[in-house]
Amino acid sequence: MNEETVKGSSMSMIDIIGITEFEIQDKVYTDMDLERMTIDELEDLKIKVDAATVDLGTRVEAREQVSPEQMERGEIPEEPFKVWHSRSKGILAQYRRFVPYLSSLIRRRRRAAKSIESYFMDVARDTMETEDFGFILLEAKARQEKEKNIG
Repeated sequence: MNEETVKGSSMSMIDIIGITEFEIQDKVYTDMDLERMTIDELEDLKIKVDAATVDLGTRVEAREQVSPEQMERGEIPEEPFKVWHSRSKGILAQYRRFVPYLSSLIRRRRRAAKSIESYFMDVARDTMETEDFGFILLEAKARQEKEKNIG
């Protein structure tokens, strides 16, 4: 499998958001890296990207309030400001495109993680009498609890 096609999906980062690698806090992620991550790790990454998006967005917005007079007076060096501002807006746009992509990966992974046991439970719940289903569910929970206490 190559990095341009994520397992179980025909779409990749390059297809969706136009990049092959996503970088945040000095860590680089490829489609292959994301595919290897657990759902919890993907959700943690999403939280990290959301927080970074808010933080950087706030800083960019504050910098956009800089007046031309402040630059003329030398309070804000014009060239470093323009470079920082341009680069930061590009990163912010990338973060904003990455979050929906990451959300779709999480949703896809959750759908794929639904086990046969889960489907069995859905069918049993739909087809059995409520009392019978409840009895079997209680027995299963008791056996699970017993197993936890043994091991």
